[in-house]
Amino acid sequence: MSRLACMLMKVDVIRDGIRVGTAQTRVANTAPALYQRLRGPYADLDASIARALPLPPPAAPAQVARENFADVVLSPPDSPRRHQLRVGLGHPVLFDHPVDHAPGMLLLEAARQAGHTAVQQPAAMLSMDVVFARYAELDTPCWIHTDPFPTDQPGRHRVLVTAVQNDVCVFSGIITLLSVPQDRPLPARCPPHGPHRPAGRAPPACTARTAGGAGGRRAGCGGPPARCRRTWRPRAASRRSWRPAGAPYGRGSSPTRWRR
Repeated sequence: MSRLACMLMKVDVIRDGIRVGTAQTRVANTAPALYQRLRGPYADLDASIARALPLPPPAAPAQVARENFADVVLSPPDSPRRHQLRVGLGHPVLFDHPVDHAPGMLLLEAARQAGHTAVQQPAAMLSMDVVFARYAELDTPCWIHTDPFPTDQPGRHRVLVTAVQNDVCVFSGIITLLSVPQDRPLPARCPPHGPHRPAGRAPPACTARTAGGAGGRRAGCGGPPARCRRTWRPRAASRRSWRPAGAPYGRGSSPTRWRR
């Protein structure tokens, strides 16, 4: 008897004959017994949900390019360039089914919103290139950090976003945004553009020792050296690249690459 082990998925979004977005992701399917060993006590779905932290207050929707408080996944900054992740288990899109950890699309939306807070001006998101290094748990605060990243073209802003939980980097990504004049609406379709970094080049090296795990195994992410240090490993961590096509949220698994 066979079962799905992994899957590579690429999605093109077409609108009126024009490709407006692409997404590529790789998914690994873990056997139930292995998942129990991997997650330990967190594999108990009901117990994990019961331990979830209460929601902190939301940031202003306009600061994160949202219209409703219910869609804000970041708290107001408690220090420069740092927000607490808001894990709203009742959100109908981000939590469309019960899970024992913060889902990947919640972290993607947090990265998108964090990119807008860092740019602090009207902008349209062009691309994400992200790494999922560890599970983000529901019972511990997860902090979203933003750091400026060198731009590749005039008018574009790149932001390095890292999610840190228990002093371990669990997620990181480079978010690319395009400035939009204030007297013009956000474009429904962004102009074509190439990769925001040379093919094959990983995010800035970082090292994060996992909290537990056999032999103190380390998990890489893309975070800055000040928060975690380790050489990035594409095989050990999930990678995603995703480019938005105008939908409020995107779905996928690690790793991901997204382009508009």
